[in-house]
Amino acid sequence: MFDRLILIGTGRVARGCAEVLAHLDLPLTCIEPEQSDFSLVRSFCAQRNLEYKLISERRELSQFFMNISVPSLVVSAHNIYIFPLQVVKNPALKIINFHNALLPKHGGHNAPSWAIFDMEETSGITWHEVIAEIDRGGIITQSEIPIGERTTALDLTMRCADLGIESFKEILPGVLAGDYRPRIQTSGAAYKVHHSKDVPNDGMLDLSWDIRKISAFLRSMDYGKLSVFPPPRLGILGNVFNLHKYTFLEGFDEHDRQSIAFDPPKLSIISGNIQIEAACARRDA
Repeated sequence: MFDRLILIGTGRVARGCAEVLAHLDLPLTCIEPEQSDFSLVRSFCAQRNLEYKLISERRELSQFFMNISVPSLVVSAHNIYIFPLQVVKNPALKIINFHNALLPKHGGHNAPSWAIFDMEETSGITWHEVIAEIDRGGIITQSEIPIGERTTALDLTMRCADLGIESFKEILPGVLAGDYRPRIQTSGAAYKVHHSKDVPNDGMLDLSWDIRKISAFLRSMDYGKLSVFPPPRLGILGNVFNLHKYTFLEGFDEHDRQSIAFDPPKLSIISGNIQIEAACARRDA
């Protein structure tokens, strides 16, 4: 059905999908749409002697895809490039995309953060066809992941990546043969596209929240050492502080109500048997 394979994306999911595609007896081109200091995709292509391209200019990328005339499967995995209508309409292309949420919930960027911030019990992954609307194409497969009370955005992102690669292995034979039935996404209030500039509650901790919402906010902002979001902030006593570290403690059953203690640089929030301790650093308001 296809004469050529193209992978576009960065990071763990893209590298994993490239490894799956490299086992097929079809020419494979791997494209990264953004520069990175250490590229898993580039290093994998070098090891396997695969064609690799770094194309960060949107117009050049669009021209590349519009020039393709042989039947090609395009696998988009952790990919910032948005396929424009003229590319989607190229009859030579079949484009599928990985998304780290259960669409139609949380389309767009940083979906694990939004699932955690909204205090959802489950998240997951979606492989779907690409159409002109962002993350709205027919669903090929979905798989769920539970969200625990200590799950961070980094935790969920990594689990989604691993599940995405495993799901890709499962759907690939059907996609290659055209032997699957995509499920049309339902419309409604659940569909919302998050943009890269969007940050949960604009990055501000609200001390009027209960402790579980505060926990969800802190964990939704937590990508470990990755600079996905600026540090969460706290406005208190006429100043704004960055929260650069937090810890969950337990064993405070004697507390029935939520209490807050702020003694810079330490912030303590206690409710029931949960305590959050955060370290703060003052910043300009």
